[in-house]
Amino acid sequence: MKMSENTKITVTPDYPSYLVENFRTYLNYLLTHTIKLTRRSAYFTKKDLLSLHSQMKGEWREVPNHAAQADYPILHLFYELSRVLSFIKVRRTSSTAAAIIQTDRIEDFMKLTAAEQYLSLLEAFWMEADWDELQGEKRGKAFFAIHSLFEELERFPANEVIQLKHHPEILDSVREFGSFLHTLVTFDFGKSG
Repeated sequence: MKMSENTKITVTPDYPSYLVENFRTYLNYLLTHTIKLTRRSAYFTKKDLLSLHSQMKGEWREVPNHAAQADYPILHLFYELSRVLSFIKVRRTSSTAAAIIQTDRIEDFMKLTAAEQYLSLLEAFWMEADWDELQGEKRGKAFFAIHSLFEELERFPANEVIQLKHHPEILDSVREFGSFLHTLVTFDFGKSG
């Protein structure tokens, strides 16, 4: 698809991805539930993760019931973004961690248009989010793998579906990203129409 400079893109809650709609669902959950955090990492509990995951729209991989927050890439991203945007503040004591929900900030965000919300989330992700935290088990590797990944991808025409099983050199680079690649797809980068 060729786009001219006059082409307009309209951001809606479900286009270019379900990011905005899912983030709104996530925020509504924060506003309507008491959020408990795990003591050690100050992440969501399994109960909240399962409940939130079941409400997310889009193509999400199945997650086992015993999974931790980092195993839910979309929710892990939303948690990081909500901390960056000060929708959640974490209060720790020696024995607990609590999520303090910033209702006024969330309500102000909800008043924005879908396009403004998308751009706010993209800016928070791109400029302020802790990418190492979002990578989970692959912490610190995406930055080293991205150059070689893009070099390999340049060999293929735009919009061509690449079967990774036939291109181990690309598959190795993709694996280095951990769930970070999933995060990019959440923002609709690297996904075809």
